[in-house]
Parts: sequence; C-alpha cells; structure tokens
Amino acid sequence: MEIHSNAFVGARSVLLPGVSVGEGAIVGAGSVVTKDVPAMTVVAGNPASRVCSTKDYVRRQVERHGTELLRFASEEAIRVACEGGEDQCD
Repeated sequence: MEIHSNAFVGARSVLLPGVSVGEGAIVGAGSVVTKDVPAMTVVAGNPASRVCSTKDYVRRQVERHGTELLRFASEEAIRVACEGGEDQCD
C-alpha cells in the first residue's frame, strides 16, 4: 500500500494490499479501495468508485462554505488542488 503526498484517507476506510492512493486524492470515510486511486481524484463507496476530481471537490466546498474552509488546509494541499490556473482557486 502506498499513500502519496497530500492524499487524505477517511476514517474506517479499508485499502487492500498493493493499492496506491495518488497525490492529492481523497478517499471517503468507510470506503473499500480495491484499485489504485489516481492523483487528484475523489473516491467513495464499497467498492470505491470515482466521485469527482479533487479540483471540483475543493471548488464545491468553497462555494458552499466560503474560503474560511481553506484555513484548515496546508498551503501545499491548496497549491496541488488549484494547479492549472483556475480563476476560482485564486
């Protein structure tokens, strides 16, 4: 099992042997991960499946909760999530 930088694995998730969680990926709580999770992807469920990209997830959370939410994220995590010069991430 390999978990890359700025990846988040929710509570009580199960990652099967040999699975990799890519940089900036998010695994929802209680998920069962049976395959590699690509970088910058949000997955959830049993078995875990793609929900959206990390960029879309961050954008939606900022729309719902405002930028106050970002004070809990590291600068590196924000940079990774906002790569690509998207206006809403500035």
